[in-house]
Amino acid sequence: MAYDTGSNSLTIFTDELDYLVRPEVELESTTLETATGVEEASDLPLELRVLTEDHRLVLRDWHEENATVIGRCEPRLSSKSLNGQFFLCERPWDQRLFVARAKTPLVRMM
Repeated sequence: MAYDTGSNSLTIFTDELDYLVRPEVELESTTLETATGVEEASDLPLELRVLTEDHRLVLRDWHEENATVIGRCEPRLSSKSLNGQFFLCERPWDQRLFVARAKTPLVRMM
């Protein structure tokens, strides 16, 4: 797995489960609070190891983490979909996120 979108929880999509678990494995149910309300999801316990792009260890130990398994929805707004299309900036004092297609409007918003 690679690419951190800045989320505070690890998310795996249901169509990716075939790569991670056997079909007979049953996942525990969990609830999520989202922008559109409360959603049902599954919980997948994992062991993670942090590597560099050339597969060198960043952290030696394995880390236990629970991933939330959700269905893939389109269109999806994520930092990966925004890269190369927009300029993003967060003000540290109030944690507001600003998005613009050019630097000048972004500076004016700040």
